[in-house]
Amino acid sequence: NFEMATPESVALDDLRIRAIRPLLPSACLIDEVHCNPKEYERVSATRSAISRALRGDDSRLVVVVGPSAAHDSASLLEFAARLQQFSKTVESELVVVLRTCLDKPTTPSAQWAGMINDPNLD
Repeated sequence: NFEMATPESVALDDLRIRAIRPLLPSACLIDEVHCNPKEYERVSATRSAISRALRGDDSRLVVVVGPSAAHDSASLLEFAARLQQFSKTVESELVVVLRTCLDKPTTPSAQWAGMINDPNLD
């Protein structure tokens, strides 16, 4: 006796999701996660430098670099520290910006969904 499986009888989507929690609004997250004033100053200064370069008010070239996807937070932090040191050596010519994705939105066929969706690589 063969019985046809139906969507109601077999759940195939989201098999590894334990819970769904809504994301915090960014304003709440900003209140909870405190950065020191130097970090805010660096972000603000870099954003201003990028704007000036894109408008042509700054002759430096904006260079966006980084891994297409982060899979190891320790390695990513090490990369960021090294990139920051390197950027100091070229700051008269380049505005260096770190970019990475914590998920894989541009790779729909990828086997791994990214650190946000699978932080333990399992």
